[in-house]
Amino acid sequence: MEVIVITCPNCGAQIHNFRLGVVCEFCHSEIVLINNSIDESKIFNYIKRAKEYFEENDYDKSYEYYNRVLDIDADNLQAKEGVERLNAIPDPFVIGAIVEGKVIEIRPFGVLLEFSKSKHGLLHISKISKKRIRKISDVLSIGDIVKVKCIDYKAEYYQFSIRDL
Repeated sequence: MEVIVITCPNCGAQIHNFRLGVVCEFCHSEIVLINNSIDESKIFNYIKRAKEYFEENDYDKSYEYYNRVLDIDADNLQAKEGVERLNAIPDPFVIGAIVEGKVIEIRPFGVLLEFSKSKHGLLHISKISKKRIRKISDVLSIGDIVKVKCIDYKAEYYQFSIRDL
């Protein structure tokens, strides 16, 4: 039986008796064999980034990195499972859904809300309160977390309302 020895691209440890799906004993990175050449460092880093973005609720970036792995290795189990996990997450911006967003910018006509690093939406001044508001800064401040209802989707962006809760 031939002994295959490779070097872990992440920590440099020697791995004896290499086989598919083996994990380095020292740094716990998965070593992957692709078309008889090892490109495990790129795959490992992409999967690591995808998981980090997932934990930060930046699902678009997570999805992008899992797809990068699948472009290199279409059979990668971790990437397939990651994409399945992402696809199982319901879109929070379904009309009528109630979500929480963070005020990141105040403009004369409304506020820009952030829901994740890649998801934003507009809360128009007329949708903040049932009472007339002259200055948004009298009611909301940057950094406030507000509960809003998704009321519409126009021109490729979502619109939200506090008034309609």
